[in-house]
Parts: sequence; C-alpha cells; structure tokens
Amino acid sequence: MEKIWENCDIDPALLMSEIEKFFRKRCFKDIIKQQESNSYQIIATNSPCFQIYNCITITFEKKKNNIKVRFRSGIEGGYTSPPNMLTLMFAGGYFLKRFNKINVGLIRLEKEFWIYLNSIISSADFKNSKNRGY
Repeated sequence: MEKIWENCDIDPALLMSEIEKFFRKRCFKDIIKQQESNSYQIIATNSPCFQIYNCITITFEKKKNNIKVRFRSGIEGGYTSPPNMLTLMFAGGYFLKRFNKINVGLIRLEKEFWIYLNSIISSADFKNSKNRGY
C-alpha cells in the first residue's frame, strides 16, 4: 500500500528513526536502513510477535513538501502465496494454518503501521507549523 502526504514538512531523519522505533517495539530483530538522495528505505525481518519471518520494506521519498510512503511485504511486495494442493495433500492443514497466521499478522502490522505513521506525521506537522508562527 502507498500513501502520500502533501504540504508535510518533516525531517526525513526523524521519520526514519520513528519508523525504526515502530519495528523495534514490535519485536523485529533485523532492521536495515538505507538512504539515497531523496529516497529512504527500511527493511525489517524476523518478528516472532507477528509470526512474520519475511521482509517488510518501507520506502519513503521526500519531494519539496510532499512525502510518499510505501509499505511492502514479502519478496515481491505482496502477501505470502497460499500453499499448493500437493503440499496440502502431504502436510494436511499445517501449511494452510501457518499461511493464514502469517497473512493475519501482516494485515494487523500494516494497519498498525499506518495508524502510527499518521500520528507521527500529524504531530510533526503541528510542531513545525508552530515553529513557523502559523
């Protein structure tokens, strides 16, 4: 999923550290931060709390006063694909149950992420507008 905030003046370093805090609080063990000119990326993996063991990638770009944030999960950015029929025949419902738990964890994590990010960006906007005298 992707969201764009317009007229948002927030420091990218602050946003990056807040996103890192979000993942640390949710038991993600491996967090990698990368930065290019106007593009920032955080990759988080391995959260036993959410039973997520693949990559969650957060990418955000800052252009003038706009911020675009993208939340992707898995290798290709989608949710984990369901097990095929052959796997289900030999392993019973184990893989199907695991697949459902992973998807529920991903959906819950993404929902929490957007709520958290909205609160961070709106409070940062409020602080910045106070500093400018609005």
